[in-house]
Amino acid sequence: MEQFSSFISGLAADDSWSRVSSIKNAMASLIEELGSGIVVESTEYFNHTFAPDLILHWRGENVTRAVYLRATENPEYIREDISTLAHEAPIIVPLTGSWGSQETDSLDADSAEAKTLVAQPSALSEFAEGQAGSPILGLLSKAVAQGGRGVIDGRRARTVSASISDGFVAAQAADIDRTQEAVNTTASILDELRADHFTRLLQAVWVGSGAPASTFPGAATSIEHLGAIELELLLDVATSATFEFWKRIASNVSLETLSETRISTASSNLQFLMKAGLDHFRAKGLRIAATEPGPGSDAGDKWLWFTQPGAVGLQASRFTTFFTPGSISDIDVSDTAETPLEIGLSELLDRARAAEIRVEGLTLEDDIGRQITYRSPAETEIWRDKVLYALTQSLSNRSKVVSATITLQSQKNLKCDMEKMTASGRTGAKFTLSELVQKAIPTLRSLSEQERREISQMHDGE
Repeated sequence: MEQFSSFISGLAADDSWSRVSSIKNAMASLIEELGSGIVVESTEYFNHTFAPDLILHWRGENVTRAVYLRATENPEYIREDISTLAHEAPIIVPLTGSWGSQETDSLDADSAEAKTLVAQPSALSEFAEGQAGSPILGLLSKAVAQGGRGVIDGRRARTVSASISDGFVAAQAADIDRTQEAVNTTASILDELRADHFTRLLQAVWVGSGAPASTFPGAATSIEHLGAIELELLLDVATSATFEFWKRIASNVSLETLSETRISTASSNLQFLMKAGLDHFRAKGLRIAATEPGPGSDAGDKWLWFTQPGAVGLQASRFTTFFTPGSISDIDVSDTAETPLEIGLSELLDRARAAEIRVEGLTLEDDIGRQITYRSPAETEIWRDKVLYALTQSLSNRSKVVSATITLQSQKNLKCDMEKMTASGRTGAKFTLSELVQKAIPTLRSLSEQERREISQMHDGE
């Protein structure tokens, strides 16, 4: 605060515009410390009634917020600004002075109702310093910048930060009183949207830790289906969570929700969530493409999960598999589409035997376009079917498998298109990721012994 007061006191000097520039640059730098995604745009105005001094943007988000710097601490002037600018729900930063408790309480009520944040520089500094070493406080810092409301000085910023940090610890221990305090805190300083995100996030931690959803002390909210925003937040902030924690979270998340997010392979929490949810998450189909590094990571020889709009991906060293809750035609892999090697009947059956896959039927085609579509009798393993081998003799020596239908453990049939490198069932049919990983990938792709072993280990517990 003293830094800005000294600037303000010299505004009447000959270099006043230089001082204004210094004030705005210092404030922009302070606001940028609230989070890595903030972009601060400076305008040509200063202390203007209707034109903001700064405009905040967030990379990758359609969110902006105006910032008005004020060279006065007069509470009546600030109150007038709150009323005049209420339609913008801006941030107002008084650069000098402070108020007594009565004035503060009155301004807090007015600004909270107007969804306007009146933040002293000391408050912004507290949030910036807190978020640097804490993912949870990083989320709080961003939420305050985007949707904070009410009057916040340095002391209140410290109190709010402590309450939120303690609330997440309390939610993991199902501590009703401390969790309730955190819920109340977010409701008092954030707009309804962001307060709801925090409440649902706290409830997710509460349920993930094993406590019944009905005992959560926040506002009534369903966690039957955790939303994409709350899921991304949880994956960002969760620490030391157990396999059982992620299993409970997975039971409240759909593949549709996952495919609305963009989470890189660098997220260790996503890896835990996917491993815990392999038997829960369901996809309509998959497509295999040549490996291109997943967003934000060097995969090496690992199998790593990532998400992108429309699909959940599993990246291996030689290829990437995209699972979708929708149509496989919606998966855009045009830049990485893999040119499949033509495989013969013996190669397909070798793959099936190695992965214990039941092949129900297949289509073969030779180099002049003749096709045979064959389905073995019930209870007959296709690689033992002498009739099939006899039929293949009518094709030329250069025949290939065009598609194969396999039966999964759920007794559903899955058609694997060996040319398009896709797998899907009948309209509306969905399959667990566990089934698709264990059976579809080994059918479509030749795997080394190590890769087959890694796939089997993927389904292990902790």
